Amino acid sequence: METKTIATKFVRQDVPKLATLQNAKIYQLREKLNKGDKLNRAEKNWLAEAVNRNAYFKRAVPLMGYRFGFEDVLKSYIVKQYGS
Repeated sequence: METKTIATKFVRQDVPKLATLQNAKIYQLREKLNKGDKLNRAEKNWLAEAVNRNAYFKRAVPLMGYRFGFEDVLKSYIVKQYGS
């Protein structure tokens, strides 16, 4: 059985243990996806807003020195504009 990581540390300084963030919404969403469950529309909207609002990552959400990656569920689209 393959275990998926919840988050990775992306800062050099000391950060609290990952277990202390279990009540955070982003932690719960990542855990839900790791179990194989699907997100409902409200959770998808919240995730999209959280990813678009941060300035650090394009497909992840930072929280207290941890990077919660959602590369497996977020898709990239190429939009053709003005005939280019």
